[in-house]
Amino acid sequence: AIQASNELISVDPLNQDAQKLLLQAKDELIAQKLHENENLLDTSDFERLLEFYSGLLSINPQNAEVNKLALRVRAQLAEKRILAERIHVNESVVRMKELFATSEYEKVLQACEEILRLDPKNFTAGVFKKKAGDTIRREINNGTVRTMQESKKALREEFHAHPEQFVRI
Repeated sequence: AIQASNELISVDPLNQDAQKLLLQAKDELIAQKLHENENLLDTSDFERLLEFYSGLLSINPQNAEVNKLALRVRAQLAEKRILAERIHVNESVVRMKELFATSEYEKVLQACEEILRLDPKNFTAGVFKKKAGDTIRREINNGTVRTMQESKKALREEFHAHPEQFVRI
């Protein structure tokens, strides 16, 4: 019927009856394909469903039922992606806390950056980023002070042992 309607339309492009017949044949083909693939409709394989609906829409892009179904699948697919992202963020927060507990502050900062990239308003990541940054700065400052004190002590001992090697200013 589709082929016959296309032939009629190619001969007479303004033939309304042929256009109606073509549209009806396309819709019947879509209904048949939907019926044949009912088992696919019951799955949660949204990517495959969207591919199936796209194929049906290539037959008739104005088919309201398929457009509605495709829209619903796109929404479910978006919801699935959001849920997967939330799970990833939650797992990353748990991992970040473990890293903080083991004093791996550089890795904590990296984990915080990843979490904040996915969820810019994540309060926990913001707090741990500040804590880790402050701890790193404090450790650097403490290490610097300790090194300076040790150097001062060594120089003082060297000065008392060999004062002639030093120049007084």
